[in-house]
Amino acid sequence: MSTPQIVLESSNLIVQNADFVIESNAYTNIIYNKNYVSTETDLSSISATTYHGMVMHVHATGALYYAHAGVWRKLITDTSGGSITNYTDPLASVAYSGNFSDITGGPSLDVVLNEGSTTTQTITAGLFVGDGGLLSNVSGGGAITSTTDTVTVGGLVVNTSKGTSTVSSGTLTVDQDSKSYKISNISTSGTISALTWSNLVSGAQHALTLEAYGGDITFSNSLGTGLKTSYNTTTISSGNCGVVTLYYDDVNTFVNCVTYPA
Repeated sequence: MSTPQIVLESSNLIVQNADFVIESNAYTNIIYNKNYVSTETDLSSISATTYHGMVMHVHATGALYYAHAGVWRKLITDTSGGSITNYTDPLASVAYSGNFSDITGGPSLDVVLNEGSTTTQTITAGLFVGDGGLLSNVSGGGAITSTTDTVTVGGLVVNTSKGTSTVSSGTLTVDQDSKSYKISNISTSGTISALTWSNLVSGAQHALTLEAYGGDITFSNSLGTGLKTSYNTTTISSGNCGVVTLYYDDVNTFVNCVTYPA
C-alpha cells in the first residue's frame, strides 16, 4: 500500500493514497470517502456501540446503515423502481398495507356494519348498526359475524333488513323475525285497535312508520292485554305519517306513537 500523502492541488487540500479525500476551496468543503463493506456479515463485525452514529454502506444490499443503540439499522431506500426485494420493514406491514387491523397494539375502534354487508369482525369497542334511519349502539366484547341481513354479537341478533307489518280488520300484525332490532313501514287507513307482535326475543325493539293513505288512521291507546301504551288515542290525518315504537322486556310490550307531517 502506498504511503498516504497530503498535497495542495489547485487550491484543494487532498489526502492521497488513503481511504478518504478532503477537498477544501473557496466554494466547497467536501469529504470524499469510501465508507463501505461488502456484506452485512462484514458490517456485523464492526461495533455499532463503539462507532455510535457512524453511517456505512453495504455493497451487497445497496443500502445505507447507521449505528444506534448497539445495533446497525438499515435505512429504507427509494422504491420508485419497484419494491425492495427480501427486505423486512422494522415498522411491519402496517405502514404500507392500508388495513387498520394489521396494526399491532393499535387502539380499539367502533365496528360499523351497514345493510347488505357481509363480514366477520371482532368487536373491541362499540358496534353501530345502521338501517334506514335505525341506529343502535351495542357495547361489549366478543366475536361478531354478519351475513347479508343479520349481525350476531354473542347472544344478540341484529337484523339489518326491513321487517314485515300488516293491518287486517283493525289488527296491526308486526313480525320481529326473532331479531333484536327491526324496522318496517305500512300505508293504510282506518282504525287500529289491536296489536299482535310475533317472533319476539328478549329486549326486542321495532320502529314502524305508519302512513295514512286513502283516509285517516285512528291508532288506539288500548291495543290488548300486556301492552303498555304511553300516548292518548291518536289520529294520523290522511297524507301524514306517524311512528310507532315497540319494546319488549320479557313480560310486557311498551308502545308509543307520535305523529308528524309527511
